[in-house]
Amino acid sequence: MLTIRDSQIDKLGENITNTFINDSIYHVKKQYPEFCQERDEDDLKAVIAELIDYALDKHIYQKNNIINFVSWKVELGFTIPLSEFNAFRLGRKDFSEDYRMNQLYRSITSGYDLQLISLDSKLQNSQ
Repeated sequence: MLTIRDSQIDKLGENITNTFINDSIYHVKKQYPEFCQERDEDDLKAVIAELIDYALDKHIYQKNNIINFVSWKVELGFTIPLSEFNAFRLGRKDFSEDYRMNQLYRSITSGYDLQLISLDSKLQNSQ
């Protein structure tokens, strides 16, 4: 029987993560060369690693969705962390990952500054 130690599993995960970061860097360099000219390799790697970590924290795991998240950040320039409203919508586990990504894209391209409200929210009269 083959036994894999925890350290080997950790190393495998690290290798997969580094490969994905490098693939993402390649994509960004190919699609957005002007963005990359403003940054050195270490800075670019740090930015992309931060975006990947943020996406994973919001339960975005599919490679194409993470690449889209990185691309949208570069192209549209939204802020990280996301607004409370967008973070809530992206992190909801009761909807599919593709649906949540679609909702994020619609929100960040709408031009509206949507706010998360609840029954406890204090709303201001906008008259």
